[in-house]
Amino acid sequence: MKRFLSALYIVISLTSFSFAEIPYKNNNTSAKQNMENNVVRIGIFNLGNFQYFDAEGRPQGFVIKLLEKVSEYTGWEYKFTDTGNLKNAENLLRNREIDIMAPGIHSMASDDFSFSSYQICTDSLGIFTKKDRNTGYEDFDALSRMKIGLLDNEKIKESFFDYAKKNSFLPQTKYFELKDELFRAFSNNEVDCILTNMLSAERNTKLIANFNTVPVFFVMSRENNEISHELNKALSYIVSENPVFIQKLIHKFLNHVYPKPFTQAEKNFAKSFPPLKVGYTGKLRPFFYTDKISGEAAGIEKDIFELLASLTGLKFTFIEIPEKDEKSQTQFIKENKISLIPQIQDDFYFFRHEKLMSTAPFFISQKVFVGRKNEPFRQNEQYNVAIHTVSGKDRILLKDFFPNCSSINLPEIEQAFDSVLQKQTDFALVNSFIAEHTLKNEKYRNLCIVPKEIIEENAVITFLKNDENFNSSEEARMLLAILNKGIQHITNTDLSQIISKNSLFRGDNSFFSAFIYENRKEIGVIFGMVAFIILILIISIRQKAADLAKIKKRENQLQAITNNINGGVITLQNIDGMIKIVYCNKGFLNMIQYDENDMFAFKNIDFRSLIHPDDVKSVTEVAVLVMKTKEHFSLKFRIKRRDNTYIPIIANGTFVSNENNGKEQDEINCVLVDISFQEKLLEQLEQKKERYKLFLENSHDMYFDINLITGEVYNSSLIYRNFGDFMPKHYSGADFFNNWKIYKEDYLNFSTTLYEVFEHKEKRERKLRLNFDNSLTWYKISLMPVVEKDTVTQIIGRIENIDKDEKERKKILHQTQIDSLTGLYRKEIFASLAQKYLDMPHQKKSAMVFIDLDNFKKVNDTFGHLAGDEILTKVASKLQVIFSNYDIISRFGGDEFCILVKEIPLATLEEKLKWTLENLSIEYEKDNKKITVSTSIGVALSPDFGTNVSQLMQCADKALYESKKSGKNSYTFYK
Repeated sequence: MKRFLSALYIVISLTSFSFAEIPYKNNNTSAKQNMENNVVRIGIFNLGNFQYFDAEGRPQGFVIKLLEKVSEYTGWEYKFTDTGNLKNAENLLRNREIDIMAPGIHSMASDDFSFSSYQICTDSLGIFTKKDRNTGYEDFDALSRMKIGLLDNEKIKESFFDYAKKNSFLPQTKYFELKDELFRAFSNNEVDCILTNMLSAERNTKLIANFNTVPVFFVMSRENNEISHELNKALSYIVSENPVFIQKLIHKFLNHVYPKPFTQAEKNFAKSFPPLKVGYTGKLRPFFYTDKISGEAAGIEKDIFELLASLTGLKFTFIEIPEKDEKSQTQFIKENKISLIPQIQDDFYFFRHEKLMSTAPFFISQKVFVGRKNEPFRQNEQYNVAIHTVSGKDRILLKDFFPNCSSINLPEIEQAFDSVLQKQTDFALVNSFIAEHTLKNEKYRNLCIVPKEIIEENAVITFLKNDENFNSSEEARMLLAILNKGIQHITNTDLSQIISKNSLFRGDNSFFSAFIYENRKEIGVIFGMVAFIILILIISIRQKAADLAKIKKRENQLQAITNNINGGVITLQNIDGMIKIVYCNKGFLNMIQYDENDMFAFKNIDFRSLIHPDDVKSVTEVAVLVMKTKEHFSLKFRIKRRDNTYIPIIANGTFVSNENNGKEQDEINCVLVDISFQEKLLEQLEQKKERYKLFLENSHDMYFDINLITGEVYNSSLIYRNFGDFMPKHYSGADFFNNWKIYKEDYLNFSTTLYEVFEHKEKRERKLRLNFDNSLTWYKISLMPVVEKDTVTQIIGRIENIDKDEKERKKILHQTQIDSLTGLYRKEIFASLAQKYLDMPHQKKSAMVFIDLDNFKKVNDTFGHLAGDEILTKVASKLQVIFSNYDIISRFGGDEFCILVKEIPLATLEEKLKWTLENLSIEYEKDNKKITVSTSIGVALSPDFGTNVSQLMQCADKALYESKKSGKNSYTFYK
């Protein structure tokens, strides 16, 4: 899966690069000619925060902000029209009175409309209640007791009752004609909750159920190709240049319906489930490691587990897995009944474990190259790269992206760095956070991270599905669903705080060890000076006045030393209501673009004037709290530089109370560190995550990726949306595709196709039917093998729904084969089917039966063709009753019919012929006129008179002539 995502990332990155290099230009002259003064007409109507008119009649909401972004690329100006409702908007668009409207879903597709290439959000039906009502998400017992208001719309009612039936609750409903009436009844407590579109929901409501999720698009007239082209082009630029823009709009305007809450069943399950044992290695800093001081688990992933515990109600305990050989680790995990293991890289055996499930990614990181300083990385050069992995994933990724490079596997991160340092290898490929942490060691001061050369990797939580860990596979799937939903609730702010905390300020981590090592001389001097100052202070009891100058001198020396500390150091005091900087080092001045010449004037300003206005309140609150509690603090905020820009920093501070002239003077000593790089990295990670998500969500096809080495399977979100969560997430050999519910008649052909993929190592496609919900649906499955050293290591597949096309094809085929009046085969099709049957070997006789209606022309002449059509229809129905479905029955045209009766004894055939004469004797009477239609039949036996259709029909026709000649209403065998 990760290789597949990495490949997608390259495609997206290349696309983004091309857009960045070629500025957007609206050169579509014809589009402008069709729009007066480049004005585009937008139809909107009030629909929650999706789109609405404010009190002053100005358009607002999600759609408006997105269109404003579009206009930055197109140069469009907008004229907004209040359409009142969706139906009116569709009519105005159809009549070309507006150019664009939203929301649009493909179910409203017609020949009049076209849709934007990019999905702008999703919508679904949701059940909402008042925020203060104590009802959990999908609490179906509660839903059965509540009165639910909904529109009197057949489609909505059908979807709702299907949902209720599926979840076994009996709803109490009240129907409304108009949406305004529905919302008014809800406001007046006439109903307990309402069923409406998610986009219509108001912020003061609470979502308690939702279903029928569909993608939402912009809608345009199909004839207006110019506007469609420009809109799609602008959306493509928005997605490629700022992939999180639309997602941020969704969170701003539609966050009251995202993400889904936990169901009551999930809450109860999490609350009652015993603590889950989480296994980790003790040296994977800063992700997961054992704190040397406390002896407890620590790191980014540990904090994420604690956050998941607070979000989900699950409980976790943490066990360090000894770094031994794979067999020993396997035994340790089994003996300690470890259930979960977080993964940021392939450093564990369980990538090849047969029974595992993985959550959605909760964190996206990067692998980077570490090399010697001043030695650039050239992509086409042949390098020897040190990697730290067990499963071989890094080796495969390296070969994919840098095919000229060779690799060597080393068991320890430090060994990989040492090999580069000692020039045994050229570069080391490691996680970026691990690389930054390790490079703080003075030992590696001559190594650095290679800029730009990165490879993406996801962090997931893996379930080890041992029988002793989970009572059933359903239990494991429930836990997976709860954890995935918890991951959805983790915000970017949560991740940012966790990463900042673990990357910069850990009292026990090697950051401070490296700092002490790097500045050991200065720190030694500091300690010496502090000891000397203490000695002076003792002496000052007797010689205070004489030694003040010496103390001042020592303080100046200490200040000079602090100037060499990497980062900003300041001391703050509350003087006359102002927070003043009474001391700052050179590092702080450099950080905010000042120099030592500005220091005097700089000390006379209030420190709060340097803090971003949005952060002043939180910083002041922390300062007040520190003054009261006298505790150490760590705080993130933005600080202003000389050029009036702001940079994010982390401040680590300690409260100190000093005596000055007999009075206590409180102050705060702070170390400030610029975290701009870390913030930018987080933003890049988030953008890349959104690129993947947008790419997959905007694809109309379903993708899957099977890694045959690790057994890992990736399924795109559309697969789960169409087929459910039971689609397998791990490759287990031939049995893997059994879960797909392939129709039994198609399974052999699909198995043959799969065999050909492995045998010929080429792409193959197959049409087949999948049996979901007891209904067969046609799909086209494309399988593309990835071959390495003549071995298929991966299969990338696409699933395309072709059910509509297949059924339409069969319908057209049926229409070309069947006579529209009688429903019988046409003459040409009959001849083809009959000949195909006669060419097969048979043991019993078959018969060609030719039928002509007597007096049929009189019916047409006397009563008209409608009466004749009525008789022909009756004859066709009776023939289908008399003869078997096994036989081939056709209408040759006019009043002639022909039947190939398959493998029938002669006596039985004669009984059927007599029955035919009796039943096809039809009396037609109208206006005191009466005509009786009878039947003449000719029969030729096969193989007695041949196995050629044309020859048999000639023989049967001659026998028919004899029946007519002998007085009609009879049958004759050809002799």
